[in-house]
Amino acid sequence: MTQPKNSIDIRHDKILVIDAANRLTRMLANQIRDWQVFTVIHTAKVRPAELAAGNYRGIILAAPDPEHSELDPNYDLYRSPELATAGFAEAIPEALLQTDLPLLWLIPTAAQVEFFRLIELSDRVSAVFYPVDATVAQLTANGIIRDFVLKTCGCAADWSAENFIEDTVTRLRAELGSRQVICAFSGGVDSAVAAVLVHRAIGRNLTCIFVDHGLMRLNEPEDVERVYGRGFGMNLVCVNARQRFYAKLADVVDPEEKRRIIGAEFIRIFEEEAAKFGDADCLVQGTIYPDIVESGSAGGKLVKSHHNVGGLPDNMQFKQLIEPLRWLFKNEVRSVGLALGIPKEQVMRQPFPGPGLGVRIIGAITEERADILRAADAIFREELAAAGLAYEYSQYFAVLTDMRSVGVRAASRTYDYTVALRAVRTGDFMTAAIAEIPYPVLHRVVARITGEVPQVNRVVYDITGKPPATIEWE
Repeated sequence: MTQPKNSIDIRHDKILVIDAANRLTRMLANQIRDWQVFTVIHTAKVRPAELAAGNYRGIILAAPDPEHSELDPNYDLYRSPELATAGFAEAIPEALLQTDLPLLWLIPTAAQVEFFRLIELSDRVSAVFYPVDATVAQLTANGIIRDFVLKTCGCAADWSAENFIEDTVTRLRAELGSRQVICAFSGGVDSAVAAVLVHRAIGRNLTCIFVDHGLMRLNEPEDVERVYGRGFGMNLVCVNARQRFYAKLADVVDPEEKRRIIGAEFIRIFEEEAAKFGDADCLVQGTIYPDIVESGSAGGKLVKSHHNVGGLPDNMQFKQLIEPLRWLFKNEVRSVGLALGIPKEQVMRQPFPGPGLGVRIIGAITEERADILRAADAIFREELAAAGLAYEYSQYFAVLTDMRSVGVRAASRTYDYTVALRAVRTGDFMTAAIAEIPYPVLHRVVARITGEVPQVNRVVYDITGKPPATIEWE
């Protein structure tokens, strides 16, 4: 199967952001996109040919955070105490010195230097020092980085959801023509936006296959049919494969194995359904930029595999993979969705992983355990909505742990499951802070879950950020 090209099919001005083990790199890249300038993230191992092919207007190099070693072999970039005073030009990777592009070097330091002191190293290389505990908002507050992007590099601030839609629809029409295309429609925000985008380009030549694997949220299959089948008039095929997935997942407890099994079974079902549509040989997926970066496909370290990135079977029957959102951060995907006319309650809904509740059920997956989690998760979302908090947090959901504990119900001893609640705030879903849900709301959630879901007698709240944890539990 032909994979999407690694070359950037974005015609707008671009800034290359080099990630040398710096915690702010991805948030900074996203911030620059908020200034309507496109960014691409790469490690310091970038090659001169890649720089030339990318048609970049400038480069931002974020030096390693102090907790990293003197030389990180994954990034080929030195860090030393002397960087604060002299000698930092020698630490810049050779490929970056071989170009004529403007280079801004961001250096975290604990040295006693003026905040955001700008030191000129040459005609095209400059440096910004900043405190090691600075946020992206603090890093960009004085306008130096924005001026570098817009003035020094001369980037046009024309990267927008509307322009992305226009460019992508034009490209897809030319690329796909009258070919029959299948969309892997999970019901989540990413796949929905990808589907509507491709539908705008090729209309009825797109068939969306929604697989109910028994790991969806409460009433989700019905919502998909209502909004996208009837609302947008898409060719939507709904496949009830619950028992097929439960059988495949029986006794599987390893999270990566769950992802691989679910991903492989998804593709097999897509292939079976595609065979019913004759010459459909293209598969559309809702892969987004964090998927690419965190799966190691953008030069970084592998954080996790995804059924739409790292877990695809090698012998897929489709000839071409179409990933129209592969360069977008989550917030950009939502902006594109709203611009496409998708209802706000769908666009702003909670992110949902491709494997669904399969990676929110710790341990073995059964239909009974899926039903338990479905009920608890629905209560959590209902109570946040009732409190006016539905759009307050970036992501929130329930997890069914594999821990059981002693409890009391109706004056009788119980030995039932523990449900964990998770809620975070984040801009790019690559780092996240805990969401401080008001205790009265949490009390109502706990009372309803333990009162309405008979198999649960204990609820805990996860207050771990990302890092060290990921947002999902598995």
